[in-house]
Amino acid sequence: MKKKYKFIKSSIIGILLICMMTNFLPTTSAGIIFNLNSIADISWEGKEEDKPIEINYQSDKISLAIDYKITKGLLGRRIMNFLSDKTTYVYINIVDHSHWIIPILETDAIPMKITDKNQPSEYTKIYFENIDNIPAYEEGYITIGAFVRRIGIIKGFYETYKIKIISGFNPIIQYKLPQGTFHTISPYTAKQIPIKFTNSGNAVAKISIEVINTSDSFDLSFSEVSINPNTTQTTYFIVMADDNFNEEKITLKLTPYSKDNPEDKGESKLFHFFIKNDGSRKEPKFPINVNILMIIIAIIIIILLMIILIVVAVRRKK
Repeated sequence: MKKKYKFIKSSIIGILLICMMTNFLPTTSAGIIFNLNSIADISWEGKEEDKPIEINYQSDKISLAIDYKITKGLLGRRIMNFLSDKTTYVYINIVDHSHWIIPILETDAIPMKITDKNQPSEYTKIYFENIDNIPAYEEGYITIGAFVRRIGIIKGFYETYKIKIISGFNPIIQYKLPQGTFHTISPYTAKQIPIKFTNSGNAVAKISIEVINTSDSFDLSFSEVSINPNTTQTTYFIVMADDNFNEEKITLKLTPYSKDNPEDKGESKLFHFFIKNDGSRKEPKFPINVNILMIIIAIIIIILLMIILIVVAVRRKK
């Protein structure tokens, strides 16, 4: 019972001493005696390598990891026993940023435990407004500030961090088929099928057109597609075939990519066209050469003449 009373008594005295030091000691003196300092840190992917983070329509946020702990001297250890596991906040804010991007913090106050031990990181995110309209291949930055208030004789903290960013290619293409996907064609006659493209991205886009499946009866061709941002263009898929088919399915794969950097590609899209033979023209299955036909006709005429001559000669003998 006496031990319990002594423990309570010493705890009360310790708390009173801390309060007195907090109220009456100058901050610098307290810091020298106890050496208690708040330390915060913000990190992100690529920070150590100093690599810029690419921002585009798919990567439209940056994840931030926030760490916090207290450094202490020998005399500060006892004080930490009274503050351990209480909560403080790391406040973060956007200090500055490039003009072409609008960053928004998910939250600006991160709760952290007051401790001198390593603790799990807390996370927040930076989002971006109007990400579809940022210019392509622009280098930029976001400067973030981290602030921790003074907690009694524990010093506060403030630091800024600069995140390098670079804008990526936004291949946002809308496709439209004005005449649909079902078409009837005449054999040996070229059919133009229009495909309309609208570039809602942030750079000049080209469209790769690849034939996935077709038969030997078809001859297919395309005109080149290169579209400026915020414009619409129509290209023509040209189909011609012989008469050796009734109905055929043709599959095209369309892939947008950057004119300035062909390695930057967008999502591919498949289109299925169904082509039907209108039966208006049937070529002979075994076409006959005109010269051979003339020779055959001549032979037939000669044979007929010989037969006529023989018949006439036989009648005269009678």
